[in-house]
Amino acid sequence: MDIADLERKLGIDGISAEQQMEIITALQQSAAEKIAKAKSESIGKGAELVIQGLKKIKSDMEQKFAQLNGEIQSKLPLYKMDRMARMAKMEEMASKGQQD
Repeated sequence: MDIADLERKLGIDGISAEQQMEIITALQQSAAEKIAKAKSESIGKGAELVIQGLKKIKSDMEQKFAQLNGEIQSKLPLYKMDRMARMAKMEEMASKGQQD
């Protein structure tokens, strides 16, 4: 790249070398800040994707637990009835054993 052409494009031809260095330093600092900002935004976007993924997992798990809870609640009366019937049968057998 031709330096004189670059100086004309940047509008810095005809100024002192010290002023040119100040401009270059400012450009370097600005570029570094933009790179840092872009990295930070990229990390923020990645973190947001992870958070959204975790929220989806949480939602799916809550849905599954609610479904399982519903299934348990629907089967609970049957379990209680079966248990009561077995206990009654055991009591009946025990009372027959005492009578003999």
